[in-house]
Amino acid sequence: MSQFSFSEKEMAKAFMEWLDSSASWGVLPDFATVHPEVTCRQGIADFVAAEGSSSVEVSVEEPLNSYWVSDTACIHVLSALRFGAPRRRHYIAEATGFSHTTTRRILSRLVTDRLVVQRDTGAYVLSEMWRDAQLNMWAFELKLHDWRRALYQATQYRAFATRVMTVFPKERERILRKNLRAFKTMKVGIMLFDANTQFCEVLLKSRKTRPFSRTHYLFALRQMILRSSAECVPSREKMPAQLIPPISQSFLVSSPAGQ
Repeated sequence: MSQFSFSEKEMAKAFMEWLDSSASWGVLPDFATVHPEVTCRQGIADFVAAEGSSSVEVSVEEPLNSYWVSDTACIHVLSALRFGAPRRRHYIAEATGFSHTTTRRILSRLVTDRLVVQRDTGAYVLSEMWRDAQLNMWAFELKLHDWRRALYQATQYRAFATRVMTVFPKERERILRKNLRAFKTMKVGIMLFDANTQFCEVLLKSRKTRPFSRTHYLFALRQMILRSSAECVPSREKMPAQLIPPISQSFLVSSPAGQ
């Protein structure tokens, strides 16, 4: 029998309410958007939040809410590209495993959407707009008991997130303090949360890191855009992806690079 008067599901609901309240101000950044149970390539994060601390406002309506959002193949092509290192089409085809025809089709559309630039040499680079369109994403993993499992799962989220936090009941503080070294080593933060009073404190700050994988980052970014878009238009899941209207809200974004 659980030693807590609440379940993990109830804890998650209370934590979401806390994130949406003024009580979280000063403890966490001013998030532009927060979504529960976001499916990422490294599992399902309990919460993923987009940090809104930058002064650069980038609308996801155009061009970020475009062809690449509706076609996951674009993520692999974008992942193979860089800003200052032009890549030729045959290199991109080999890196992604796509046929030359498919690669040419995707690149052509990405160039049209101004997400990719084709140089005079015929090679391709990422558009400069990507430098200012990188969301600082936070991932949260909630657990009542198993801190080892929470740490393992949270570490997986570093593939796409710039900061990762684990969230435990206040009663787990003693055992967590004994194992702070493991969390510090993996650059994963710890929060203590009381689901009954919605009091939260940071036991260990999360270290800001660059996402391990460009592919995983873009997949998570796509998920965040689609989730935000779904909140704006009812019954969107029944609509063909290419017919999804632009997202009405903008994200406040900043580059995940740097510490």
